[in-house]
Amino acid sequence: MARQAVLERSGGWRFVRIRGSQFFRDQDTAMKHVFETLSELGIPPEGNTDFTEQAATTSNLVDRVRRRASEILQGMGEEPENEKTR
Repeated sequence: MARQAVLERSGGWRFVRIRGSQFFRDQDTAMKHVFETLSELGIPPEGNTDFTEQAATTSNLVDRVRRRASEILQGMGEEPENEKTR
């Protein structure tokens, strides 16, 4: 926070803060304010700003890992955790 204050006082920096928990719950909503601020400052986006696509890719990976873990556990004669609780 101290470094941020020094940089902002120097006049060349502006920070937009978002909470990590907010970002991981809903990336698009969390980043909306950041992108709006950048747009107001005349700073165009670079690279991939489609967090929905990234979230879908991450979700697919998580699903594949869970399925594979379940297969491995079944092969070892164990029940996956989610099956034990049902």
